[in-house]
Amino acid sequence: MNLSDDPWQLPSARAFLSEIESQVAGGGCVAVKGGPSMPVGLDLALQQYFSANGVIVETITPKAADSPLEALATPFGIPAEFEALAQGGPSDHLAVIVATGLGSAPCAAWRIFLNRLRAARSKSVSGLSVLFLAPDEFDANGTPCLGWNGRLRRADVTIWADVHAPLDRPEPLASLAAALAVELCGWRLDLAAEIARARREDLLNPFGWLALRAGFGASPPCTLGGLHMSCPIALLDQGAESEIRSRIWMAQLTALFPWIETHRQKVIGRHRKLLRVDDHLRAFGVTSVDEIEFGALAWQLNSRVARMEAEMIICFAQMRNDLAHRKPVNPSDLDRTLRGAAQWDKA
Repeated sequence: MNLSDDPWQLPSARAFLSEIESQVAGGGCVAVKGGPSMPVGLDLALQQYFSANGVIVETITPKAADSPLEALATPFGIPAEFEALAQGGPSDHLAVIVATGLGSAPCAAWRIFLNRLRAARSKSVSGLSVLFLAPDEFDANGTPCLGWNGRLRRADVTIWADVHAPLDRPEPLASLAAALAVELCGWRLDLAAEIARARREDLLNPFGWLALRAGFGASPPCTLGGLHMSCPIALLDQGAESEIRSRIWMAQLTALFPWIETHRQKVIGRHRKLLRVDDHLRAFGVTSVDEIEFGALAWQLNSRVARMEAEMIICFAQMRNDLAHRKPVNPSDLDRTLRGAAQWDKA
């Protein structure tokens, strides 16, 4: 599998697998299998990761009535004796115990067994290693326990969006799609991939894009890079439009503000001879033509440049004003400036 098919190739997910590897080398550890931001397919990811390192993975789903010795000994064809398992088991094998459906009493038996196994393996260089995939509420009580704990980072989501984005998408739409994946979709990798592939009109109106997903697939809150975040679909279902628009604004601020500034400088460079710093601008601290913002540019150039360009400058001014006041830009303003800027670049 390549990165676009397998979220376990993302840096944070890969680091989690590496951490599991270092812990099971001591005989066994516990990993809490769950959390909304954990990528799906941990079982398969473990198979692929350890197999690539020459370790054979045996996945076992024990029954509540099975003792740990019985559950482990049978698949490997060894006696159901602790010493045989701890010191004589196959060293090139990893037993993955899927215990997410077990009750508290069977899990307690496994906890005691894992502690004994690690103690025995500390005195031996060989023996079977065990990874116990536990329910979220499992108390490891001494056995190394690795939880996902919202390990996903903003960089992971950016990478995930990038590998799902069309290769020919122009700027600033490419940057906007990546920013929306992080700020709007957060830890929801499925939504991040969708917005990365989204149509131009959906990137111009991300609230409308999200609204089509109302009532479908909401998840509990989670963290992204240590920041507590609610699922965007859950926010939509709760009617929390202000939070959604705030996220869209942050994404647009990240992706569009530098692009708007670049075109402000282009307008000034093209029409420098028509511009001046008057008393009104001086009162606001403007000392040179290069510091004139889009609002003043629109006022000074309105009747002195072609109508299409004058209208586009007004749209730039409105977008700049919206972003400065923590508001998402109007989709029609963004559409017009994108089309006009493309014509400028061709000229």
